[in-house]
Amino acid sequence: MIFIAVTLASGWLGVLLDKVLTDQPEGNSLGMGLWLILPFLAALILRIVSRDGEGMGLKPNFRKSCVWYLAALLIYPVVTIIVLGLAAFTGGVELSGDKTALLSLAATAFLFQFVKNIFEEFAGSVWPCVLMHAIEDAVPALLVAEGYIVFTGVYDIVFNPASGIIATGLFLAVGFILRSIRIRKELRSDKKSIELG
Repeated sequence: MIFIAVTLASGWLGVLLDKVLTDQPEGNSLGMGLWLILPFLAALILRIVSRDGEGMGLKPNFRKSCVWYLAALLIYPVVTIIVLGLAAFTGGVELSGDKTALLSLAATAFLFQFVKNIFEEFAGSVWPCVLMHAIEDAVPALLVAEGYIVFTGVYDIVFNPASGIIATGLFLAVGFILRSIRIRKELRSDKKSIELG
């Protein structure tokens, strides 16, 4: 209940802060930062107070989670390549901008988003989520927002790698596949613990 109250209040406190401090960049305001960090801090404090530090997801667990790290690294770039390939095949996209600047911009965006997303993705298996969210912000979202890819006509609705119909369908399919893998893994783990118990 406390966490829900803090989370709801943090959004409104962020809006209030942005109304008071009007000279800020849009989308990266102090109010947005407050909205992102307060739920994280509330969860952290509640876990510490209740002495429930286990299962916070702060340990990377590379051995147990290597599949999730690999998926987090590859999902958005692979879907972006597939969608842009289809868009280029149909003539619905133009690629523009300095390609060498794109790499440094993507690397910078990835590092910034990785740190920011730590506060957004505070959950049971935090690091693959943080990594995947940072990749999403540094690859397809960056390509569209910075104008490196420009869609003509209705192609944006179909081929946009961040929000288009094809990308959304591919992300949904990948999500279902990953979910079924996770469910099977949990069922095997439950079955093993029942046999041992």
